[in-house]
Amino acid sequence: RVVIGQWCNKVDVAIKMIKEDAMNEDDFIEEAILMIKFQHDNLVKLYGVCIRQGPVYIITELMANGSLLQYLRNNQHLVDNTDIILDMAIQICAAMKFFEQSGFIHRNLVGE
Repeated sequence: RVVIGQWCNKVDVAIKMIKEDAMNEDDFIEEAILMIKFQHDNLVKLYGVCIRQGPVYIITELMANGSLLQYLRNNQHLVDNTDIILDMAIQICAAMKFFEQSGFIHRNLVGE
C-alpha cells in the first residue's frame, strides 16, 4: 500500500509499507542506506526509511503518474510514439549507466 505524504512540509512523497515477510530487515536497511547515496536525475529519490516500530516504511519521491509500467498500460497510445519511447529508453539507460559507473547492478536488471 502506498500513501501520499510530505517530506519536511515541503515535498510531496510516496510512503510505502513493506510487508514484514517481503525481505530480511537487515538486508533491506543495508540496501536503503546504499540507495540514499545514489542521486541522479533519472532515479526515483529515496528520502528515508522508518524502521522503529511495526512494519518498515520507505519514503520516496512521488511519481505523479505512478509506476512506469502502469503508466504505459494506461496510455497505450504512447507505446506507438517512437519519440516518446526513445526518450524513455534514453533516460533509463542514463540511470543504468550511472549505476554501472558506481559499481552497482540493480537487482531488477539481473537476468535469470
